[in-house]
Amino acid sequence: MMFTCNNCRRNLPLSIVISVSAITVLYLFVNFTYFVVLRIDGVLQSEAVAMVSLISFWSIHINYI
Repeated sequence: MMFTCNNCRRNLPLSIVISVSAITVLYLFVNFTYFVVLRIDGVLQSEAVAMVSLISFWSIHINYI
């Protein structure tokens, strides 16, 4: 499938910068939430930080329901 790009010299670099910036912000936000949920000691001791932080996050919020 082929398409034409209107003003490619401007749109392609702009889309690359916007997408890389959005992914970087998302990555920083996820890492920030790991440190908020687990604190530094929990992050250093855990082998699976994402799994432990998800379990910690949901166990905290389920207790409030």
